[in-house]
Amino acid sequence: MVTSDPAGTLATVGIIIAIINYFTFLHHDNWKKYVPEFSKYSRSLNLIINIVVVIICFGVFALLIFGYYQISKINWKEINHWK
Repeated sequence: MVTSDPAGTLATVGIIIAIINYFTFLHHDNWKKYVPEFSKYSRSLNLIINIVVVIICFGVFALLIFGYYQISKINWKEINHWK
């Protein structure tokens, strides 16, 4: 039987994200080159970008909940292939 370690998987994903973040933004202060680019945006453009990001975040969260709901409707005893 194959078992999964959710804590180990979560830790691995967290480490990968931290490494990507470090080399993208923190290594050699790369984040400083993004500040002037975004400071040129107007207030209305910043508002539109923020609204789009919030909508995307809520959409991802809603699809996650919907996916868990759909998985909960499955009759797992009927699908159990290991017995």
